[in-house]
Amino acid sequence: RKTAGGAITILGVRVLNFGTLDVASGMLAYVEGSQFNSGTSFTGTGTNYFYHGTVTLDGALTSQNLEIAPGVTIAGTHTLSGPVQWTGGTVSGAMTIATNGTLNISGTADRMLSGTLNNLGLMVWSGAHLFYMNNGNITNFAGGVFEIQNNQTLAYYNGVPTVNNHGTIRKNAGGAITILCVRVLNFGTLDVASGMLA
Repeated sequence: RKTAGGAITILGVRVLNFGTLDVASGMLAYVEGSQFNSGTSFTGTGTNYFYHGTVTLDGALTSQNLEIAPGVTIAGTHTLSGPVQWTGGTVSGAMTIATNGTLNISGTADRMLSGTLNNLGLMVWSGAHLFYMNNGNITNFAGGVFEIQNNQTLAYYNGVPTVNNHGTIRKNAGGAITILCVRVLNFGTLDVASGMLA
């Protein structure tokens, strides 16, 4: 538990976690080689911060305050519940957003998906950045919402990246155009309340 010091504390060694990481003040940062396993809870009014390098997530994890920063690669097969901030870096593993989970894809740093991103909850894509798909796949399941709040590009990088939609893709902010430059396989709802979705 980090209870004082309003700035950042960096754990510059590998952390293997199966329990609760509570940040009540400032930020607690984790580095290359750290692994967060089933049973991990990121809690508190501060920020649990993935700082740099490859970090592995395995199993079911809960979050109140997790942020994935630029320069971080997320590996492993995992399910996340609660709010998670993705402000940069790469997802190379298999990430699932649970029905009670929210993935906020925000900030100005570019990011890359080279693994799979499965959404059963809510994904909100905002901010001013490119979102690269390096042979990655997004599956928005029935009941899931992929909400677009910008005028950016979901950009092709390599391979055959695909967006599979069985739920709702909704553009509800950004009065101009958002371009999906990857293959879209649609079985659900495409709702454009603002601007254009191309």
